[in-house]
Amino acid sequence: MLTTTALLLVTFVNADNCICMDNRAYCGSHFTKTCGLNSTDLYQCVTRGQPPVRRFSCPNGCHKSDSQSASDTCVPDDISCTCPDNADHCGSVLAKQSGKDCASLDPNSLYQCEGEGLFPSWRWTCSTGCISNGPGVNDTCDKGASNVVGLTKIKHIVIFMQENRAFDNYYGILGGVCNYKDPNAMVQDNGNSIFYQPDPNSPDKHNGVNSSLPWMITGPKAGCTLGGSNFWQGNHDAWNNGSNNNWPVGNTPNSLGYLAPSNLPFYYELASQFTIADKYFESIMGSTNPNRLVLWTEILEKAGITWRVYQDIDNFDDNALEWFEQYQKSTKMSPLRVNGIDNWGLDSFFGHAMNGTLPQISWVVGPTELSEHPDNGPMAGQWLTQQVVNAIKNGSSWEDTVLIINYDETGGFWDHYPPPVAPIGTLDEWINVDGAAPIGPGYRVPAFIVSPWSSGSVVFTEPSDHTSVIMFIEQWAMANGYSPEDVMCPYVSTYRRNHMSDLTRSLDFSQANLSVPDTTPMPMPSRDPSGSWDPTEECEAVPGPFPTIPYGNQTFPVVEPGFKLVRGNNPGLGRTYVFQSGAQALIQNGKSIAFGPPSPTMTNPVQYFTMTMASNNNDDIGDNIGYRIVANNGRCLSGAGQLVKCDQNADNWFLLDLGNSEGFVFYNIPKGEYLQYAGTSFFLSNQIATTFAVYSV
Repeated sequence: MLTTTALLLVTFVNADNCICMDNRAYCGSHFTKTCGLNSTDLYQCVTRGQPPVRRFSCPNGCHKSDSQSASDTCVPDDISCTCPDNADHCGSVLAKQSGKDCASLDPNSLYQCEGEGLFPSWRWTCSTGCISNGPGVNDTCDKGASNVVGLTKIKHIVIFMQENRAFDNYYGILGGVCNYKDPNAMVQDNGNSIFYQPDPNSPDKHNGVNSSLPWMITGPKAGCTLGGSNFWQGNHDAWNNGSNNNWPVGNTPNSLGYLAPSNLPFYYELASQFTIADKYFESIMGSTNPNRLVLWTEILEKAGITWRVYQDIDNFDDNALEWFEQYQKSTKMSPLRVNGIDNWGLDSFFGHAMNGTLPQISWVVGPTELSEHPDNGPMAGQWLTQQVVNAIKNGSSWEDTVLIINYDETGGFWDHYPPPVAPIGTLDEWINVDGAAPIGPGYRVPAFIVSPWSSGSVVFTEPSDHTSVIMFIEQWAMANGYSPEDVMCPYVSTYRRNHMSDLTRSLDFSQANLSVPDTTPMPMPSRDPSGSWDPTEECEAVPGPFPTIPYGNQTFPVVEPGFKLVRGNNPGLGRTYVFQSGAQALIQNGKSIAFGPPSPTMTNPVQYFTMTMASNNNDDIGDNIGYRIVANNGRCLSGAGQLVKCDQNADNWFLLDLGNSEGFVFYNIPKGEYLQYAGTSFFLSNQIATTFAVYSV
């Protein structure tokens, strides 16, 4: 269970002469005493012209670098623990150096090295382990190997980014995803679940605290009801230094609103036909424009990859390329103008998709009132999304096309799941302007992967954000023979490359479904007499008030029944799982696991398991990575199928997705072996033999 008690506190430095001139890390003693900094703490300069941000204290003292380019560092327990080169390295790699005592370093953390003989500096802990990539090469957190085996089958990638919806605003009650039944929901310092947001204006109390719950937006004006503020300040005030419990006060009670399935008929149907990503985050904890800057087309142009942005004259100013001088001043026949900012029109996209003449990479930008940006409603946006899906799915290139549907940001609507922000002071991930704050990732937004290899009612669980789309295109391009030097985007931060998915495991290349039936047709949105779209005005003109939070009559949201097949390495927190192997389902049998007949509706509670974060109670290697797997009787999976008390003696596990219909395996971290079943018993083995289909219920 997540708690807010261990969250890092932001340190503000306000001394006038404590100003950063570069982006290095410095000991507090580097600055003058009037800065008020602790001399033995390490500070990171994240924003030039602003004060540094405190990263952490240095128990052995802080070492000032003699180099004019390298950062200061904390002194390790043993001063012989120095770096071999200027690459990032796992603690386990540094500990293996001959003649150097780095045993005190966390083997599963990544350390930054800025030169041979310098002290390593902690970056972050890798919750799924740290892997060595060789001398002089950056080590990385272990996200699992990219699923590149079938990327050559893809000839077209289409990206359609809609506007301003949080995941919970659309899918908080959708079954089979990380929803309002989250078994690992954060617990506030006041003891209440994160769903009970402190609200001094609410007459409703929970455990003595005035609180507001997520509330269903209903009535004829549900679709055109506004949320809260989508701006930087409102989002960060609501985030509340990681507590995520200041939405009614820091933003607005309207932020807690969510829509019913009756307002999202196409999207619920789409979620039953294809893959929904329930851990897809906005890249920036802020508004539209910074999140839409992930349109990196110049790299494609230089690499010789064909691309185009499809838009009408009305594009809601959502084509970020139009904001830049090189596009604005490009010549009439320049590829930057022709493919980047000319108005090809959505009808051209539909036609090119149908006849198979799309470029290799396409972006679709919708008009204002079909964008779903509150108060523009989801019904009109669903009609447009359905046209995009149908044009691709019924077109002549469906067999080799992947469509990624995502949303730029949350629109000021809340999401219960905490954003996976980088450790405080991480370069490229934090900023210090009027106080230190994380740039992102921000809150979850809806995302779908629509393709012949992502059909079925599937949930993709790997942490992702807009940079994941970039990394997906990178992997696709390299698999198709393009040089990494030509296609790797230099603007994706080290943190995102270590922690965000490249989406490749959302695809199952072992099978392609080319006959997905059409969804129920959405009604075409209305137009005004001039022919312009006007569904928003039509909604706003409906008699009666807009819905508001039902103070005095609040009830906890009821999640729709349902389940989804899971894809993604180490699916982790936020869901309840059922594990099936062949014609059997894993069950808890008191103090051990066993196999029993599966439940067709996934409603047998003895088959329910959850995952919690690894314990860190021992000094054993591997005790701070992976997950505990918890049966519905509250006992933890350990050893060869035992269920034990969830204390420091319980084992940690990886749940590894082998990909392409090969299933998942349970990997016991302390023993370094896989859970197997043969005859009538479970045992651990260094061979993979027993695999599972995993479902989220």
